[in-house]
Amino acid sequence: MNFDWTKRPVAEWHGLLKLVPRSNYLQSLPHARAAGVHDRKNTRYGLIKIGGETVGLLALQEIKLGPIHVVDLYRGPLWLVEDPPVDWLQQFVALFDRTFPRRWLRRRRWLPEWQNSAEVQAMLQNSGFRSNGESYETICLDLTKSLPVLRDEMKGKWRNALVQGEKQNLTIKTDTTGATAGLFLAQYDADRRSKGYHGRSVRFLTEEIKAALSLNEGFILWAYYGVAPIAGIFVLIHGQTATYRVGWTTHAGRRCNAHNVLLWEAIKHLQRSNVTQFDLGGVEPQTAAGLTSFKKGLGGRALALPGIYQ
Repeated sequence: MNFDWTKRPVAEWHGLLKLVPRSNYLQSLPHARAAGVHDRKNTRYGLIKIGGETVGLLALQEIKLGPIHVVDLYRGPLWLVEDPPVDWLQQFVALFDRTFPRRWLRRRRWLPEWQNSAEVQAMLQNSGFRSNGESYETICLDLTKSLPVLRDEMKGKWRNALVQGEKQNLTIKTDTTGATAGLFLAQYDADRRSKGYHGRSVRFLTEEIKAALSLNEGFILWAYYGVAPIAGIFVLIHGQTATYRVGWTTHAGRRCNAHNVLLWEAIKHLQRSNVTQFDLGGVEPQTAAGLTSFKKGLGGRALALPGIYQ
């Protein structure tokens, strides 16, 4: 196994990403552009090859300040097959460690995109990587299923809330150009500050949304009750997969179950766009039980990753 760091045009990277059965926003071009502008991180795009054949890809962020070297690989690498053999992960661990060996003033942070297991944890630890002690879990919806099946697989409470939301006659508006991005992020920031939850900064999200919509890789959905906006979400598309990035709501939005309606409308929009997987974003059962329960209510499957290793 070896890396191919040859620079490629954006169109070629888009084509490669569409070959990945399940990608994630942390490996997307919009996220890389935002990380470059906001965090001053340089993204290096690479292919993973075995015997000359491409089997995977990765977007790796770096910061170099003299002898200081930061290497971040979050939710990577991405594989071109649905169920890659564990031997590939083993080879990648060795290749990653060989390419970026542990040394003074080099900080490596890696969140492997691989189903968590005792075997995987032992492999990483035996290769010299150390866990930060936290796992990562997200919820994924299979959008190859029909809308009736997806609706039937929702938890009863979630589906009932959707039904009640649909009775409110909300107006749903879609922004694919970014014309409303400023207002959307102002509402998001006000919601975040009032509730005191952790979330990406407005500056970072501004760059991510601008990049995504310029590449036709996302959309903002608004829910209106009459003439007043009461909730909104931003969905980022990357290859065959999309991610629910951020959202906000008001008291009226909660009363009208606007988020249930918005996510259902997002699912329909994504199916029309030939997206096959919908990543609902990370869940934290211990610190954000309400949000975790809400996301699980959609009926997707949980994906547990090993967490960050250094």
